[in-house]
Amino acid sequence: MKRLIRKIRKAFAIHNVSNYPSQLEPVLAKIEHINSLGKSSWYEVVYFDGHWRCYAGSSTFKDGEKVVKWRYCKDCC
Repeated sequence: MKRLIRKIRKAFAIHNVSNYPSQLEPVLAKIEHINSLGKSSWYEVVYFDGHWRCYAGSSTFKDGEKVVKWRYCKDCC
């Protein structure tokens, strides 16, 4: 059952953002996660290659996190 719930969360997570990066470049993303303690959000540098991915050392996107807003890092200056 937990496996099915994870698959459903992943399927919906990719559809919550209205557009996706077209270039394979790092983006600064606002990420949200809902758990038993409520909703938390933070900013993290991630990338999109058909799926949202985190960089080494991060466990983002392994527990139902989703990107709600993003911007290319090069455009943040």
